[in-house]
Amino acid sequence: MTMKRSDKALVISLLLMISILFLTSCKVSGKKQLIRYAQQNYGDCEFISEEHEGSRNDEERTVCLRDIDTGIEYKVTSKMISFGLDGSIFGYSEQTRSDFPELYSDYVWNNAKDKITELEDKYGIKIEKSSYIRFKERATETDAENAAKEYAEVINEHDIKGFGIGKVLVYSEEKVHIGDYNADDGTWKATGEYEVIDYVREQYDKDAKFQHVISGSPLNMFYTSEEIDKLFPELSDRDGMPSGKAYYFKGKDGDRFIAIDLKDFGVKEKGIRLFRDKPSGMEEIKNKGDEL
Repeated sequence: MTMKRSDKALVISLLLMISILFLTSCKVSGKKQLIRYAQQNYGDCEFISEEHEGSRNDEERTVCLRDIDTGIEYKVTSKMISFGLDGSIFGYSEQTRSDFPELYSDYVWNNAKDKITELEDKYGIKIEKSSYIRFKERATETDAENAAKEYAEVINEHDIKGFGIGKVLVYSEEKVHIGDYNADDGTWKATGEYEVIDYVREQYDKDAKFQHVISGSPLNMFYTSEEIDKLFPELSDRDGMPSGKAYYFKGKDGDRFIAIDLKDFGVKEKGIRLFRDKPSGMEEIKNKGDEL
């Protein structure tokens, strides 16, 4: 998107004012500030050493610390970073960062590794450190939920700082997204993607190869404005275009087609619809008696 000249001038003026503020008052954090940052974010620690180099806009300070709970040695660094517009630098601001989160994640993972391996063998899954679970074969929602829940329990057992792992994503061997387990509140949410995939294979092409899902696909990708008005008679411009998941398949004849479940778009009674992806646009694969 091209910025109007007046808008660009306003942005430049604001950035110049901000830059004056930063240039006159901003500098890297001191040793005590960095230690305090570590204590507030990661817990008790002991000081090991300090590194300091550069000055003004090139200044950087790093403190090396040892975590009391785990013995992890890590760094917290404060440095100046530039900000600007269109390649021009208007000023600098201070940024503090640390390698502790990554090192702690490795610490928890390594301590939990034996139990993680047991879970992988039990359910026939592969677990990645990013809390991504992939089943080697198709799995039921019950198995998917149980595997995610047990994995979260294993991690929480070794997460002595209680940082938590957030959401666990569960997929099948076809990279079908089965569901998500929220480890923070213990809730499971299934995606229902297999409902669409099974429908396609049972009702249209039993040899169809599922490829991927694209979320947020707009309904006008599949239907005309007149058809959308029939589906959503009370839809106004300010409501925005309904969107949902588009399921991409490759048929036995090699052609690509797409399936959508209209309930994803907010139309509960219409069900699953199929479309051929033609160079001229989407062509609906009509079932007998289907009418909008």
